Amino acid sequence: MHIKNFVGFNKDTKTYVSCLTCGEKIKISPSRIDRKKYCSKKCQNNSMKRHIPWNKGMKKKYTLASDNFRKASILRWSKMTNEERREMGNKISNSKKGFKYSEKSKEKMRNSHLGKKHSPQQIYKCVQGWKKYFSGRKPSSIEIKLYQELKDRGLLFETQKIVGNRFIVDAYIPSLNLIIEADGDYWHSLAKVIERDKRKNQYVKSMGFNILRLSETEIKNNTFKERINKYV
Repeated sequence: MHIKNFVGFNKDTKTYVSCLTCGEKIKISPSRIDRKKYCSKKCQNNSMKRHIPWNKGMKKKYTLASDNFRKASILRWSKMTNEERREMGNKISNSKKGFKYSEKSKEKMRNSHLGKKHSPQQIYKCVQGWKKYFSGRKPSSIEIKLYQELKDRGLLFETQKIVGNRFIVDAYIPSLNLIIEADGDYWHSLAKVIERDKRKNQYVKSMGFNILRLSETEIKNNTFKERINKYV
């Protein structure tokens, strides 16, 4: 039987193990017995391809009731035609699509969230998560154009600033105490987003900041520069 020799090992401490794939003897150091299991990379790849599940050949344990139900369902399925099987599958999928919560369940879910107040630590963790997400996110095309215009004007500004641990704004200019938001036409035309923008504007103004909202069309046709001139 051929033995593969590994250079650098002491002859007094030689140890032989069998490859898990081909059974070939491998000469290794005793300290590597747990790590060295294959004689070559090819054997290692072949062993991964021939991986045997740990539960192969094991008998599944069923209770008497579940075993009878399983046998009855298999027998019923075997007697059904392809059309009947297709109809049953459509019924199951349609029943899932039309599922709705009852009014009682909805009321329970609403009441479960009432009166709950987040602690300062929870708010801080949530805000830090937002900051991590927005710092890794690439700016949109209108944000890039806005940032470039502010750079050309020589204004120092901060991107994705957190205001009061509650909202994140696109750009903040400390010298003007001005917050600028670049709003996409589609997203900021949605009803829920319009309400959120109103709450954001009220909160920012209550904190003592000035806010300027620029739409996507204004930024693309360069009319936003005139609106910035009013604050500079």
